[in-house]
Amino acid sequence: MSLTERYRFLRAPLFLRGLCVEKSVMYLCPVADYNFSKAFMSEKKYHWYKVAEAPAEIIVNENNIAIIEVKGKKICLAKYQQQWFGFAFKCPHAGGILADGNIDVAGNIVCPLHRYKYSIRNGRNTSGEGYYLKTFPVETRDDGVFVGMEESGLFGWL
Repeated sequence: MSLTERYRFLRAPLFLRGLCVEKSVMYLCPVADYNFSKAFMSEKKYHWYKVAEAPAEIIVNENNIAIIEVKGKKICLAKYQQQWFGFAFKCPHAGGILADGNIDVAGNIVCPLHRYKYSIRNGRNTSGEGYYLKTFPVETRDDGVFVGMEESGLFGWL
């Protein structure tokens, strides 16, 4: 293996470091048909809590954000583009109350303290600081509005 090939090998992600040998020549062979997301990420399991009998029961502020309590925990519910989204009550940066913030036209939750922005769909920080906002799935069913909370594992911490 040449120095260049060795460098490429060491810089390659772990799943690309499979080596193939053909005619006494070693080269990298990516594992194309292996489902890495399934192997390394397990499916999240949720326990669904009913928060309202109907969407009309949820009282939202002028910024379309409501505060609800689920399982003793305050979370925010927001209506954006005719869809409900759930996210953490406080900003992960400095603890600003996100219900006092707003939702911009791009669908970002804007913290009222330092104007950090988080995607309402997945909680990723869109203003570039590297924080992540906890989000909760929300389902509107015939029998009410439900918020999903992740089921905890062994002893409540796994």
